[in-house]
Amino acid sequence: MRLYLKNIGMIKEADVKLDGLTVIAGENDTGKSTIGKVVFSLVKGIQKYEESLESKYRKEIIRYLDNFYARYHIKIEKSKNGFLFFPPIFTDNILKIRKNNKENFDKFIKNYIKLVNQIDNSEMLKDFKLLIAKIKETFKDNDLKILQEEALRRAFFSEFRNQLVSKKEGIIKIYEGKEKKIEIEINKNGIKLENSLDINLDDVTLIETPIILNFSDMIQRAKSHFEEEELNKTLIRLESDVVYHSKDLINKLTNAAKYGEYKIEEKLLSYLKFDFKYNDVTSEFVYVKNNKEFSSINVADGIKSFGIIKLLLKGSYIKENTLLIIDEPEVHLHPKWQIEYAKLIIELVKKDIKVLITSHSPFFIDAIDKLSYDIKRNYYFAENGIIKKDNDLKLMYEKLNVAIDELENLEIEEMFFKAKNWK
Repeated sequence: MRLYLKNIGMIKEADVKLDGLTVIAGENDTGKSTIGKVVFSLVKGIQKYEESLESKYRKEIIRYLDNFYARYHIKIEKSKNGFLFFPPIFTDNILKIRKNNKENFDKFIKNYIKLVNQIDNSEMLKDFKLLIAKIKETFKDNDLKILQEEALRRAFFSEFRNQLVSKKEGIIKIYEGKEKKIEIEINKNGIKLENSLDINLDDVTLIETPIILNFSDMIQRAKSHFEEEELNKTLIRLESDVVYHSKDLINKLTNAAKYGEYKIEEKLLSYLKFDFKYNDVTSEFVYVKNNKEFSSINVADGIKSFGIIKLLLKGSYIKENTLLIIDEPEVHLHPKWQIEYAKLIIELVKKDIKVLITSHSPFFIDAIDKLSYDIKRNYYFAENGIIKKDNDLKLMYEKLNVAIDELENLEIEEMFFKAKNWK
């Protein structure tokens, strides 16, 4: 998958491939994190659209069915298979078959028509055929694009507020190979979707900081704009406590801690020695060591960094055809642990999990580079609003090693000072 951005957030232009491991290096305040937030918004926008669409269909179908069932419920209830016409059951079945097995949709309808024919082959059959015609018309709804744009608007606003576009107009494009799957134009009038939402990712998870575990209860109780049922079109008057990627991560971690049963492979477990669980009494994540529990606020952030990955794996939230986004992971890790974390990332990519990392650490990126020789990888450098390809890491070493050069210059100055003042 390839992402193209123009005038989005702090980014003037970017063309980034998300396949295997993607690393975006750069100094602070160069737009590195924008890439991850855009992809997160796109995937969550699609998920929200699909949820909204199913909710819309469900309401319409049940409304039609209620009238039908009210008129013929006596005959239906006397029938052997009458329960199949109970509105919630019929609605669940028809939505499931439409979503997962469209080629058998007509066969499904024919089977229901046979059942009706066995109950009443006159008025009831005639009304049922009219009911099916209405349902098919509902599925042809011409407002789908409006729902898609609304879902995207919510997702982008949750992540960027009113600062998504840096100039008059911003552009987002998604490519699969040479095929353009999504094109979005964004300006002061809103979001315009040029084609339907279609992205080849099942889910995305964004880890901004491991410190998030310290605030799990507050985040769970908070709301984001993305979750609001009704939004004012300008989205100015509403107040929100958290961005959605934080809420999404905490929900996943909580569910994984409580119910996750996925068995993690031994190779991965060798890097994941830290166990966390959720304490329902104190409403917090706790670190378990030697059968003792320690509140997450009293646990090193490096331990939390590894613990979060373990919980996500346990809950099966990061798996094949998902994207894991980690923002500057080195910040919370000792250099030795940075190498272990790099090894863990490489192992995840080998399991066909797509990973996007942003970093401003030459040490961490060098570790990633030396360990990732046998996987798909793409390196980029962010500078002055432009994200450039940097597969030989030339820009990264040149720009990010400036601090090391400065320290060496200071060391030379110190030597001259000592020599000058030596007695």
